[in-house]
Amino acid sequence: EKNDKIIGYSRILKKGILYKNSCAIGRVLIDKNERRNKVGDLLMKFTIKTTKFLFKNDSIKISAQSHLKNFYSKQGFIYKGEDYLEDGIPHCAMYFD
Repeated sequence: EKNDKIIGYSRILKKGILYKNSCAIGRVLIDKNERRNKVGDLLMKFTIKTTKFLFKNDSIKISAQSHLKNFYSKQGFIYKGEDYLEDGIPHCAMYFD
């Protein structure tokens, strides 16, 4: 939050909720005006750390928008598979072990 306004959000789902064999990070969003301030990097580092704390032995899977592959790769995610459409937007599966 900044000035009583949400500027970033992510959610963590345990294994079996969204994916059978992995926990998930989803619905990651950053206020457009904050993206240049590296809030996305900070949020993802915090979310990955929290996910690994909660679910130590589980891999993390995300359904990333395809144009963000490089961003998530820099966070330690690995692209696996092919791109697909989700809600009319190109996405791809990425994993963090």
